[in-house]
Amino acid sequence: AEGSGATFDQMYSYASEHGVYLEERFRPYVNESTIWKNNEWNASAADKAKNYNLKSNYLRVEKRTISYLALDDTHKQQIQLWHNDAFWNDEFKNLGFCGTDNLTAAAAACTHYSEHLGYYDKDLNDLDGDSNTKGGFVFNKAINCGNTGCNTVDLIGADIVQFENTQWISTMSKTYGSYVDTRQIHLWNRDTATGLSIKKETLQNPTSSSVVNGIRLTKHENISISDLPATLYCIERCMVPSQVNTTYTQLLTEAANIKANPATQSWECSAGTGLNTPSGGSCTTPRTAAPNPYADVGPYVKASELNGSGALEFDFDNNGTVDYTRPNALGSREDGILDSDKVTYTVSGGKFYLGADELTFNSNNSTALSSQPNLNNYLSGARIQLADRTDNANWGLWMDGLVTATELANAECDKTFNYTGTNNDEYEYRAGFNPAQQAALRYCTEKLRDNVNTSYSIRLEARPRYELVEVGQNSPVSFSSSKTMILDIPSTGTEASNYPEGERGKRYRLHFNGFDQLHGIPGDVWDITNGTNLGQFVSVWGNNYRYISRFVLPNGTLITDAETGTQYKVKALNGEAYLLGKSVDDVKAILGVTDIPYDLTATIASEDILKNLSDSTSPDYIGAFPARSELINNGEACAVEGEFDLSCQNTAN
Repeated sequence: AEGSGATFDQMYSYASEHGVYLEERFRPYVNESTIWKNNEWNASAADKAKNYNLKSNYLRVEKRTISYLALDDTHKQQIQLWHNDAFWNDEFKNLGFCGTDNLTAAAAACTHYSEHLGYYDKDLNDLDGDSNTKGGFVFNKAINCGNTGCNTVDLIGADIVQFENTQWISTMSKTYGSYVDTRQIHLWNRDTATGLSIKKETLQNPTSSSVVNGIRLTKHENISISDLPATLYCIERCMVPSQVNTTYTQLLTEAANIKANPATQSWECSAGTGLNTPSGGSCTTPRTAAPNPYADVGPYVKASELNGSGALEFDFDNNGTVDYTRPNALGSREDGILDSDKVTYTVSGGKFYLGADELTFNSNNSTALSSQPNLNNYLSGARIQLADRTDNANWGLWMDGLVTATELANAECDKTFNYTGTNNDEYEYRAGFNPAQQAALRYCTEKLRDNVNTSYSIRLEARPRYELVEVGQNSPVSFSSSKTMILDIPSTGTEASNYPEGERGKRYRLHFNGFDQLHGIPGDVWDITNGTNLGQFVSVWGNNYRYISRFVLPNGTLITDAETGTQYKVKALNGEAYLLGKSVDDVKAILGVTDIPYDLTATIASEDILKNLSDSTSPDYIGAFPARSELINNGEACAVEGEFDLSCQNTAN
């Protein structure tokens, strides 16, 4: 970067499974021929000798995989429940909570808390009068929030709320004719930092991790385009490359005009006076959103589905006579997407195509985007038109739910209806479809969400992203993907004694990102000046606070890969220890002595015994401190975690 106006000597980037992070200030000086070196302290000599380039790409790909967790696997983990719900207030009262009106179910005065803390106990029994059913919830703390922040309130006696799964089902239900609506339990698992939505089937089958009974979990992985399946299908919000570039050509033209004419143009106004001033100025012509970059497919009413008057027609009894018309229906939600409308993408050579068109920015748009040092500000306020609304586009565009043919079949709509009066094996009636379309294969977004186990998300980002590629290789460097590991803490025995009593018998899902450490071990905030446990959160952070894990995994602890079942042993790398200070008098009392060698009250008999080694005027001076270049390995450690730096060896002899 010398002579180019740069204010730095070296550039650094950071590469991981999530991609490459490159600071904004470095981007103007980087191209695809720039040589990068591995700077990791623990990299081998062979790895440090390799040369790398950063290849730019505007697409970010995410793989999403669904799995299911049994309710019993959350045993004794700390959960948080929010229940300031007026619609279900009476039911919450009957379950044992204080109502929003500060009254119990028996109309006794109580204190309402919007949030409670507790745990799920798989062994909870005899609360519902049936000893054959087990499992339930205990909430023994409440969260009280006010103008000065939040604090935790310990509940005692009858104020502790506890109920079995069966009691939630029987109490938290409303009946509408023949339909019974049982409210889901929406929780935040504070130990694993995940949200939980627990449905009736899960409560009835707490040991099951099946699709029907388990708690749904989603794993997110960033992958390379080259790792995508060769063919993917899209049924909503599907990008069209030509439309994408038309949209951004307009947005970038508008951005340049706004930057050049701040007094007369803004993202809200294409013509005005005195804009971007404290008074706000005057807008004479509001700005319209840029054209829609997506294909006309999705769970909404299209123009082709309207009658000549622009209304949507309904023929509920299938007799050829219109029973009802709905005006202004264009763009309104109607699920059911015809198979013939799906958009097909292909992957080849590390690129993503619709037909013969690659999904990327064309050269003009790419040049305009990369030339802006502060792209967020440049496009801040940019909007695009969708079927029923406008959307923000300053950072880029997105599409979710891309699937293979196998998974697409799982998204087929239910065929349990009787529209034509024959059998209960037809799709639900869809206004706007002709008879042939009513019978044609179709997909539903609800099925795409609930029945598909693997899907992909594509982000077309306005700011270029980078992939790390070794010089001479075609494919990006592969990083180990993150793993979810299961830790089962024993309830009893010698191994259980390594953990606090309150953690024994619990199961945790820990996360390993391939290069760092295990994440997910629960912890609390401690005041290290007095050794007080302040709980999992505090309203105001103090310099004397530390977040400390509740336990340390002993070396050799077995953890299990949640996907493959492979077991791994844990080995400690490093960590922190916090020592609580004690006064000298306390130490004397503990030791049973009246004096100790380093008593703070001790005095020095004579300063003559002290020597000044660092002052050049002192007779005891031992010389100047050596420069780093004169020290072995520049003063750095020669051995780190078992790895010896060969530069520390004396090769002169």
